[in-house]
Amino acid sequence: MTGLASIRLDDILSAARARGASDVHLAARRPPMLRVDGSLQAFGDRAVSPDELRALGAELFGSEAVAERTISVRRASAGDLRVHGFSTQGVPALAIRLLGTTVPTLEALELPPVLEQLSGRERGLMLFAGATGSGKSTTLAAIVDRINRTRARRIITIEDPIEYYYGDGLSLISQRELGADADDLASALVGALRCDPDVIVVGELRTAADIHTALIAAETGHLVMATLHTGDATQSVERVVHAFAGDLHAMIRAQLAEVVEAVVCQRLVVRRGGRGRRPVAEVLVATDAIRNLIRDGRTHQLRNAIAMGRQYGMQLFEQHLEELRAAGAVDAEVRAS
Repeated sequence: MTGLASIRLDDILSAARARGASDVHLAARRPPMLRVDGSLQAFGDRAVSPDELRALGAELFGSEAVAERTISVRRASAGDLRVHGFSTQGVPALAIRLLGTTVPTLEALELPPVLEQLSGRERGLMLFAGATGSGKSTTLAAIVDRINRTRARRIITIEDPIEYYYGDGLSLISQRELGADADDLASALVGALRCDPDVIVVGELRTAADIHTALIAAETGHLVMATLHTGDATQSVERVVHAFAGDLHAMIRAQLAEVVEAVVCQRLVVRRGGRGRRPVAEVLVATDAIRNLIRDGRTHQLRNAIAMGRQYGMQLFEQHLEELRAAGAVDAEVRAS
């Protein structure tokens, strides 16, 4: 497609990439908005018209009437994108995530060293949690990339949509996208178990069926890694358990206690002097004491166990943030909220 809409989109995306933006938001009768270091900034003062948005909807989704839908797109102006289209008052709107051009390393992400150790686990369940835009998917991708570079493993990913593409390495990786390669996550997980996997990577666990299949996969000797939209390690454990009816809680707690290896939660904080953002992490590592707390339903004691488990690589958000303050990486008033 040619014309104003296409040209403007590429101009906006190029500028967004140059400014280090994470997202672009396009809404009718408002200028394009870029999210830079967590804050929204207007790109110029020219508002996007409803007709331009309809034209973009037709270009990206094949229809001017954009239903709730997410797709992966690659454009010369900005590389790989995740585009979410939706309708507001009968007019399309777009939320565009600019994906990384390459998978960053764990070292580049400045994450706790224990994550390198966790990447060597052979089986069990590892959960990566945080709000939208907290970097949890990037951390998960960095761990997959490390496995690919250091070990010969059969890796199956199930994503919605695919965010990072992995290069050649020691592992054999098959990346599956929901909607294009599989109808739903639960059936894709069942299918993955028939592909002789060593590692199964799930973009996000949403339903009880998804969680149940992931627990079974971890029980049968596979390493399962998945994301959750939860705020901290304790909430992540409770989210898994409370996805099920009350009469199943004891069984799910027992399953989770048996297979969980780690829960890594992330938030992004502003660097010292306002120069970009970096992750602050809460890390739960499944020691015998942690497993017992989960099994017995004593999740209210997990925070204290994490705080006392520094020798195992565990830490609370507050502990990691205090380290960053002491090292001068963030300003004293920065909070992990």
